[in-house]
Amino acid sequence: MTTPILSGDMWCVNFNSADLTACEEVKAAVAGQSHYIHYLVVFLLSTTTFTLGAGETTPGAPDTKILGAVPFSSSGGSPLIVDLRDNPIILTAGKSLVALTTNAVSITILVIGKTA
Repeated sequence: MTTPILSGDMWCVNFNSADLTACEEVKAAVAGQSHYIHYLVVFLLSTTTFTLGAGETTPGAPDTKILGAVPFSSSGGSPLIVDLRDNPIILTAGKSLVALTTNAVSITILVIGKTA
């Protein structure tokens, strides 16, 4: 795994939760600006399905699915690593980055990006 380098106006979020079934905000929205997701690592050791999204107008569901649903098994294994440095995911301006799982499980999400 290559370690991404933070530079300039980039940020890093290390998000942890024991239950993402209700959909949680990973990175808050910034009015009039978009989040650019450059790097994503998801650590899960339980059976569930993971979804990453933008915004949450209706409680418990992302407005737009960005990634997923990605299945994980209880056997563990490698984390999900998504390197988007050459072609980042761009969220709609004013939308937060949210995550959701189908079961209540412990999860760690590392996100590196920038907001512009």
